[in-house]
Amino acid sequence: MLFNVLNNENSSMFHPGNFKISIWKLTFISLLLVISFPIKSVSLLFLILYNFYFILQVICKKIMINKLIIVYFLFLFLFQCVLVSYLYSPLFIYNVFLFFIFISPILWFIATKEWRSAKNLSYQEIKEVIETYLKIQIFFSFINMIYRIAIRGFSFDTDFGDIVAGTFRMPFTYKADVSNPIFALSMSLILIYYIVVYKKRVNKLLILLSFLIIFLASVNHLILALLLSGVIAYFNRYFFRILIIGIVVYFLYSLFQPGNFLMIGERVQKIFQVFTNLDFLNKIGYKGQYLYKWIQDFTDNKLFFIFTGVGAGTYSSRAAMFFSGDYIQGFPFENMSDFMKHNTFYLWKKYLAAPAWMQGSFNYPFNSLFTLIAELGAVNVLVISVLFWKTLKGIKIYNVSHRIFIIVLLFLLGFVDNYYEYYQVFFIFYLLHFILLKSNYKVLSDESISST
Repeated sequence: MLFNVLNNENSSMFHPGNFKISIWKLTFISLLLVISFPIKSVSLLFLILYNFYFILQVICKKIMINKLIIVYFLFLFLFQCVLVSYLYSPLFIYNVFLFFIFISPILWFIATKEWRSAKNLSYQEIKEVIETYLKIQIFFSFINMIYRIAIRGFSFDTDFGDIVAGTFRMPFTYKADVSNPIFALSMSLILIYYIVVYKKRVNKLLILLSFLIIFLASVNHLILALLLSGVIAYFNRYFFRILIIGIVVYFLYSLFQPGNFLMIGERVQKIFQVFTNLDFLNKIGYKGQYLYKWIQDFTDNKLFFIFTGVGAGTYSSRAAMFFSGDYIQGFPFENMSDFMKHNTFYLWKKYLAAPAWMQGSFNYPFNSLFTLIAELGAVNVLVISVLFWKTLKGIKIYNVSHRIFIIVLLFLLGFVDNYYEYYQVFFIFYLLHFILLKSNYKVLSDESISST
């Protein structure tokens, strides 16, 4: 019923009497749903298998790559293997491997020049896949919202958003974890793509419901990052639109989530206090303590932090968390460096035992930007960032404002969580923003740009 309501006159995918769906569309939708499966081991296994598939595609010359960039990534991988073997133990090569698996969608996005199999994908088919995926996520989110209201009462404030995670959380389950931030970011990136590429042909009701779901997911730092990125990227061109959106968001928070609104204000105030006194970092929760210890580690290991890092998967990355032996139940390996043991892992154990008001992304004792600098070195992080920007620049349908918006958004989110290792998000980012734009740009430009 929900799918029928969301369809508009331009969508034929579910139109009565005209139900046509190709094998590739079924495959594509299935890929998006499998990668968003809530059991980490299943989605991780899928990502490993799909990396092997990408490698086979390269060998068979179906995927064309930038050889110089691939050589750099291979060198970085091998160097990190040697580094961790020297600093810790050869067993830490497993950490390096898992770290590169987690960030592989970003690396593929940067290194791939063309996916020849994607050249025949049509504009309308791509649009239908995106809309179907969004509808499925909205549908599953509403199921869990109804369940949450039934057992906890009608309130959208504080921890209500933990239940809103689409297919990233099993139906009828309720717990605080990273499912809804991953879900909300993946929805946001897909919507950015959808709006930019399809312009006036978008399903406006679908966009409205998608943004409503993102708001109800209560990932406050993501909403703030989206608004701030919009202000920075589009302020001159769309000042009044941004102002109206800001007023609407303020109204929604005041009406539905006053507790979250007050919490945002308190946390922003704490962040500003850090700029006046760096020692205040140690007093603003576990993330502040993590950053304080990171600065100490940087001071003691400047050359490593600047040039080589202390080893991929050894400081505070998601890969390092997996190898702590306490993050994923039943994970077969346990390799922890002293850096990990005396900072992130120590604080993570305190975080798990903390009261509910001290939990959430604001208090996670890790984040992507500081993690990557610690594990790969600032020089390598800078090189990868430049390559990422150049790749976005190669997507001609994006103008400068669009690219700035994406870069600022990812930069801001890098201060909050290990978002760059949430392979579920960036696998979707890779498929949509590379395969369906770089490889298929002529088809899209002929059908969408000229017609809108």
